[in-house]
Amino acid sequence: MYRIVIVGFAHMHLKTLMDHFNALPGGVDWIGCADVAPFETDPADGLSVRIKAMAQKLALPRVYPSCQDLIALDPDIAIVCTDNRAHGAVVSDLLAHNIHTIVEKPMAMDLDDAVRMVQSEANSKATLAINWPVVWQPAFHLAQKLTREGAVGRVLRFHYRNPESLGPFSHGGRQPDPEFLQRQWWYQPERGGGAMLDYCGYGCLLAQWFLQKPGLSAYGLRENMLSGFGPVEDYSTMTVRYEDAVALIEGSWATVSFGGVPTGPVIYGAEGTLVAHRYDNAVKLYKTLHGPMTASYEAETLPADRADIAREMDHHLRTGEPLFEALGSAMNLQAMAVLDAGLRSAASLKPETVRPLG
Repeated sequence: MYRIVIVGFAHMHLKTLMDHFNALPGGVDWIGCADVAPFETDPADGLSVRIKAMAQKLALPRVYPSCQDLIALDPDIAIVCTDNRAHGAVVSDLLAHNIHTIVEKPMAMDLDDAVRMVQSEANSKATLAINWPVVWQPAFHLAQKLTREGAVGRVLRFHYRNPESLGPFSHGGRQPDPEFLQRQWWYQPERGGGAMLDYCGYGCLLAQWFLQKPGLSAYGLRENMLSGFGPVEDYSTMTVRYEDAVALIEGSWATVSFGGVPTGPVIYGAEGTLVAHRYDNAVKLYKTLHGPMTASYEAETLPADRADIAREMDHHLRTGEPLFEALGSAMNLQAMAVLDAGLRSAASLKPETVRPLG
């Protein structure tokens, strides 16, 4: 039975992560949780008001004052759901104490933090995993396999855009009022807020997985279209150059429902086009110019013991086999290097070179 701690509740994906771990056959022991500053404190005990409230709603374990208190509990696994700004310091500290660490996407706020995390893992006995919800889409696995097998010939272009979104708090149906959103870290650039880090990161990771080569340069664009109450972008796009391919990546918090339009990945090759969609388990192949669909492939479900982040981490720890590559630090570091170039480009308003790694 794994002894698990939770560090931060800035990311609403924590509930899904907890559900996955609670479903493990052997069960888990949630031994503690703590928030990461800045947070509002309860005058009575000095603990985070936010994480105390979440502890009641989600049956979180005992609340501790800080991450250092959790480290002292000597857990097997830590789940990190802090704001993006805190990833580098928190994850590096956990790995330095040989605690297996899962951090919710994106890997980090910038490339410097990502490098710090990878170096900490290299000096640790523990594993770092970066969880991306898109990794658990069977159709994406099939599309990647078909691409690598040459279904469309030499890959020329990779396209991906996130599904409909009016921001991280819109998925319950009703968008909260601007005064509420203004206080949330998602709308604060100094804490890693904004649509580019939130959503273009998905495309950078998927492009790395499909193309299997480092990016060379990126041109990024950020716009605030519907969120005038805050200083971050709610629309972003990146054009990334690879040695012999291009990736077009779009991330938006300013898009009303378009669920019927495939969001990708769409792979354009010299011999055809491959279309995947997170709302469709079929991958479609087009091989004739102006012609109908050539073939449709139905994706198989993922292996039962590797179908979500909890079972994948359990599989890794039990068997010693590597994590699935899109969750590992090596591929995520390359994806983060591309995303970092896009962020710098959006600030400089000119193309930026992807910084070399090692």
